[in-house]
Amino acid sequence: MTKLVFLAMPTRGTVVDNKVKPEVNSFVAYLHDLHQNTAFLCPVIQDYQVLPYLTKGKASWKEWENRCKAKIKVADELWVLKYPEWNCSIGVAEEIEFAITNGIKVVYINV
Repeated sequence: MTKLVFLAMPTRGTVVDNKVKPEVNSFVAYLHDLHQNTAFLCPVIQDYQVLPYLTKGKASWKEWENRCKAKIKVADELWVLKYPEWNCSIGVAEEIEFAITNGIKVVYINV
């Protein structure tokens, strides 16, 4: 059975000039290779692909909070990718809190 995992990570340090750093894409690809029976929801990668085409909104936690929480709610687990300053990110902190409140397992991954 395929497990659904939400990948939480800070925007600061993983995105530059509204583009996801190649090493972030590479690490997420590594996770896909390593965990063949896991489907990943990765807003930093997925949402930043469409961001340049949006006519409304921007890349802020306030703009994306409800979308991220909807994705977490259907996930089996939330994995926190510990990029630099992950523990200073308002979005990551709220995603962790939301997952715990909703009984979703939280796993911390060293990058």
